[in-house]
Amino acid sequence: MKTRQDYIDSISRLNTELYAFGGRVTDLYEHPCFRPAMDAIGLVYDLAGKPGNEDLFTAPSPLTGDRVNRFLHIHQTQDDLRDRCRLSRFMVRKHGACIGGRCVGTSGLNALYAGTYDMDQELGTDYHARACNFIRYV
Repeated sequence: MKTRQDYIDSISRLNTELYAFGGRVTDLYEHPCFRPAMDAIGLVYDLAGKPGNEDLFTAPSPLTGDRVNRFLHIHQTQDDLRDRCRLSRFMVRKHGACIGGRCVGTSGLNALYAGTYDMDQELGTDYHARACNFIRYV
């Protein structure tokens, strides 16, 4: 699983062309518009890596069997949903807000997983397999 530094390094390696307030952003992490969000996401990595937090922050992936960050987990049971809500409540108390898009991202990945499955059943497409490959990558 990634660490905070792994995350920051992966963002730094991106070849982005990004502008904020009329100027080109050359270092996302050092820019005042983006550092707070990156620090919030970094907090998730920090807390997930702390001993004793594994059950709260990670879950076995139904796609790989490996433990993954619960913010990237594809829900399979009611317990998965309950545990994701527990994590959200914990993070709101710890940080005070949604954690850098992770809340929306989790919902989006789960919707992509379910929606592509339904599309493939109805249309005979291969979107679900492609979505699963993307989720494994993430």
